[in-house]
Amino acid sequence: MIGRVGCWGRVLVFVGVAILFRSGEMGSLASFYDRIYYWKVCWALWLENPLFGVGISSFKEAYRQLAASGVVEPFIAPDGQIFRLAQVSHAHNLVLQLLTCTGLLGLATFTWLFVNASRLI
Repeated sequence: MIGRVGCWGRVLVFVGVAILFRSGEMGSLASFYDRIYYWKVCWALWLENPLFGVGISSFKEAYRQLAASGVVEPFIAPDGQIFRLAQVSHAHNLVLQLLTCTGLLGLATFTWLFVNASRLI
């Protein structure tokens, strides 16, 4: 019985999303395209500083400088619109934010703390 409810629940969610998308309420992917550009810049920042990152308090400035430098190509949407935001406050992705700000050491420390806290709970 529970499996059947779960199956019907998935079908209802799928139908609801399809209706929203077709009605135009979810038709714009501009926010997603912006995020792809953020991720590209953050990945380039991390590649410059893989072990320690750029620093938590330096993220906004480092992002702004790299985005303004033109090193990272803008994201071009399928409709030809160009996405290149010069300033953001965070990477919009937890793992990428940790890598960019604190590097591999910070991500490893966070993972270790998260695993131990989860285990204790």
